[in-house]
Amino acid sequence: MNNKIKDISLMSLMLALTIILNYLENYLELPFYLPGVRLGLANIIIMFCLIKLGWSKALILTIVKSGFVFSTRGLIAFLLSFSGGIGAFVLMFIFYYKLQGSLAAISISGALAFNLCQLLIIMLIYGDINFWYYGFVLETSGLISGSLTAIILRAALPLIPEVKK
Repeated sequence: MNNKIKDISLMSLMLALTIILNYLENYLELPFYLPGVRLGLANIIIMFCLIKLGWSKALILTIVKSGFVFSTRGLIAFLLSFSGGIGAFVLMFIFYYKLQGSLAAISISGALAFNLCQLLIIMLIYGDINFWYYGFVLETSGLISGSLTAIILRAALPLIPEVKK
């Protein structure tokens, strides 16, 4: 099969999985409701791409996912998705490529960065730094969700056939 067709097909599959996980996450009922607290299941696919397909494909997937968010949920959701996604990507890139961090370190750093970037965007949008107090809630949830997504990806990796970059 032509490499370009293979790449497009694989990235389409990764995007579809990302969108499905992002969508399903909206319907998972957590035992509590706190604004902005999510499991970050789509991040599993972004991390998979970073580790197995390379940083450029993970970055493309992050950007395209944010575009999908814009088309389905509007500008503010896009700004939150894009800023969080890019922040998470940068830290995961550093932890994977520069620090050779563990899967848990990569995932947790991404979740923490995602939440922090979203909090900063909310403060910019509303012009109010009084949202900073909510950072504790978001960063605590980032530690938990980052740990969970690392566990899920670690369990899934042996089940996924090897993909050439």
